Amino acid sequence: MRTGQAIVAAGLVFGLAGAAGAQSFDFGLYTGQWDNLTFSSSGPVTMLIEDLGAGMVQMTIDVDGNVFGFVDPPPGVVTGTVVADVFTLDPVIGDPTFGDISGSIDAAGVASFEMLNAAGGSFSSVTISGTAIGGVFDLDYQIFTPNNPTAPFAIGEINMTLVPSPSSLALIGLGGLVMLRRR
Repeated sequence: MRTGQAIVAAGLVFGLAGAAGAQSFDFGLYTGQWDNLTFSSSGPVTMLIEDLGAGMVQMTIDVDGNVFGFVDPPPGVVTGTVVADVFTLDPVIGDPTFGDISGSIDAAGVASFEMLNAAGGSFSSVTISGTAIGGVFDLDYQIFTPNNPTAPFAIGEINMTLVPSPSSLALIGLGGLVMLRRR
């Protein structure tokens, strides 16, 4: 589900500890998978969250596979701001795949995003909710159609984890060597 912008939002979206100091998730590269539980489809998802400075954040999201039952869309790039430990997505209007996207992640890591008129209006709304805590995004989504805007047409989940930076891996490795030398 290359809900690039939705999951970006969602995730979508997702990694702001360095921006304001108390966010519940981190900047960096997240990798994982989306699973449509209704139609048993899935695909990989990646999201790069970057600190642009002055409270600005950029997210590049790549959701692979047959998103909304169609083709694999290109990666999406969205921006947002962090104020008082809350991330707010800059609204996206009229994206041909994801529609109009809005949402936020609060200081406790609770994520809430919405896409209206996704897939060129084939879907009236898509809601994404869950948590972004530590190095983990644990999100659920519901897709609604114009014919039945109150009962989900499909449900699924998006799960991503932060890829450790090479410097973190080196420190872990160094710590292991130091422990061996102490014995």
